Amino acid sequence: MTAVGPGRLARQTSGSSLYRRRRAHDVREQVVDDTGISKYALEKGQLRGLVLAVDDLEEEWDEIERARQVKIVRDMAIPMGDKRKLRDRIFDGTSDGQGKRRTACCADTKVSCFQCWTKTKNQFKEVAESMSLWTDALKNIEGLFGGGVLTYFSFLKWLFLLNIYIFVLVFIFITIPQLAFPNEDNNSTINVAANVSALNKELRAAACSQLYVVDTEGVSDSQAYVDFLQGTGWMEKTVMFYGDYTDKRVYVSSASYHYNLPLAFVCTVLVYFVLSLVLVVRQTAHGVRDKMLQNTKSQVGYQVFIWWDYGLSDEQNADLLHNNITRDIQCDLEEQRRVLSQSERTRWQSVGLWTKRVLINLTVVGFQVGAGYLIYFTTVKSIEMSHRSDYDLKSPALQLLVQYMTVLTITALNTVLPAIFKILVRWEDYSYAVEVNWTLGRTVFLKLASLGMLLLSVYTQVHCTEKDDCNVGTGRCTKIRCWETSVGQEFYKLVLLDFFVVIAVTFLVEFPRKLFVSNVDWKIARAIGLQEFNIPKNILDLIYTQVLVWFGTFFAPLIPAMTIIKLFLLFYIKMVSLLYNFAPSSKPYRVSDTNFFVLMVLMWAYALCAVPIVYVIWRMPPSTSCGPFRSSEYMYDIINVTVDEWPGWMQGIIGFLSSAAFGIPCFIILVLIIYYAQKMMNTYKAMNQNLREQLLMVRDTPTTLTLIPLASCSICIICRQRTTIVQQNKPGSDVCVFTNVRHIMKSVCV
Repeated sequence: MTAVGPGRLARQTSGSSLYRRRRAHDVREQVVDDTGISKYALEKGQLRGLVLAVDDLEEEWDEIERARQVKIVRDMAIPMGDKRKLRDRIFDGTSDGQGKRRTACCADTKVSCFQCWTKTKNQFKEVAESMSLWTDALKNIEGLFGGGVLTYFSFLKWLFLLNIYIFVLVFIFITIPQLAFPNEDNNSTINVAANVSALNKELRAAACSQLYVVDTEGVSDSQAYVDFLQGTGWMEKTVMFYGDYTDKRVYVSSASYHYNLPLAFVCTVLVYFVLSLVLVVRQTAHGVRDKMLQNTKSQVGYQVFIWWDYGLSDEQNADLLHNNITRDIQCDLEEQRRVLSQSERTRWQSVGLWTKRVLINLTVVGFQVGAGYLIYFTTVKSIEMSHRSDYDLKSPALQLLVQYMTVLTITALNTVLPAIFKILVRWEDYSYAVEVNWTLGRTVFLKLASLGMLLLSVYTQVHCTEKDDCNVGTGRCTKIRCWETSVGQEFYKLVLLDFFVVIAVTFLVEFPRKLFVSNVDWKIARAIGLQEFNIPKNILDLIYTQVLVWFGTFFAPLIPAMTIIKLFLLFYIKMVSLLYNFAPSSKPYRVSDTNFFVLMVLMWAYALCAVPIVYVIWRMPPSTSCGPFRSSEYMYDIINVTVDEWPGWMQGIIGFLSSAAFGIPCFIILVLIIYYAQKMMNTYKAMNQNLREQLLMVRDTPTTLTLIPLASCSICIICRQRTTIVQQNKPGSDVCVFTNVRHIMKSVCV
């Protein structure tokens, strides 16, 4: 055997040469028969070129196989020298000598091991995906309604798992210790009638705690259900709310070991915020990667020839994937038509459009400001009315209305204003994807601003100057003994009401509308039409739910458990309503844009939630009557007290890590790392751009243009042969795809 260079394949034996000549003759006859090209209809030069192309077809496949092996070697985690040896072995063929045969054997073994590992890893990945939660339901939704609706349900699943992590942390490190060890605060024998100001800090906290217990006792059974809906009365003294957790160190079986619950409370809150940050950043990084890898130009060619999954064997999954590819192609074509329309606008049309957009944005800002003032006003009034002396004499229905005044206002604004924003954004003449993103941004700002105004109103009540020794308001200030529980009650009611609103809208609006439109042949029914899934509103509802968790878990530690139940039921409620009540969207849009924007909105929402919680821990004075920090001036003091109990060398390490001598160099190093990463990103971007330009230059060369018809005819032959095999095996999806490709390539050949 004779070794050859990388450009040609060695002729092994005369027998194999005879076989190849016969096969080439058969392939030439196949070309003439299948394409319908008669040798008398072709010019002599064209026929000779086609015959030569078919003669070299087998060598082209050998070169493709060598390129595949080189790619496998390139991806192997071995030294560069070993990669060069494997590459030379691939291109040099079989060499003489025992040593080289041994090297070739090792190289083949490495390649085989790598292929086996890759196959095993992919199999494990497929098994994990098949065992994942709601996998089949998500595939069905994507095939029937497209990737936009899938974004909502995938986001819901991700939030469901995130809240499970948060709940496990809070329940293990905060709730279980509180439930496992009795709270002895209520058994104190301090005289509550004594002068509280004369007591030290811990005794004052105990006396104020007894006064708080007295205020929450004496609830009648007839009002128990009202307290459940409000989170007041007997609910205040459960582990649902911040005020029930003790400020003492709980001792386990003996005095030799204790569990510092206040320290665990702060650390757990910080840990679940850090965990949420890591998961959100990781998910956002995936969205950024998909956004950067997305080609801004037409992708129709890739979608037609590359996106199909040739491993599909059942008709249902094939139809779902076919619908998904069709919607993506429609989206790409719609975007091209929109770009063409924008390029044809005159200057005056552009000026008028931008003027209209400015006026609409000013209108939206006006709605936002008015909503914020209304929330602040109702919150202050609700707190004042609920702490009046004659409040307990009111009827349970009136008390429930007063307690839900703020929550109803926030829910009503979050329901009405997004619908108005959706109407206004249509007049701004954006693409559908931009409409979705603008509506998302405006609505999430409304929801976060409403919660911010709620916290601001509570903040003004807490920082009122007229207070007694238990830090409770007197005179014109509202009497709030445990402001943390009061905030937790608001978030508790928001979670409950938000879930009830979703159920009410689903069963009282969506189902009746479908029945009316489907069964009544009136003009008004045809005008209303089938409803489409409102992606911005539903995604913002999920972000709003997660914001309630991030905000409210500190004040009501069991809110994640409520949210887990809510999201689990919400998935099935929304899925059933979607499949029965909704029609696919008539406006296709690119899913990656919405995914990226949703993750960025979630990132901003996380930051806006973390800042107030950090401020509460660091600078807000806690209530003296309740909670794990009732005997501290600030919640952060528990960390300082704990560090002071450590050995001197550990205090020195903590002091150094928290000093400027450590922080400033770390900041400088971080800036340098970011600068280096930015430069590397720009370098890779420039390299990719140069490679793209080189590919475009190679594509436009005369040699490449000459080979395109020949390659197309080869693809026609392969597709026809593959179609015959597929028709024998009868997986209908592949037959459809190969038939379509065959017709496309046949037109190119002709």
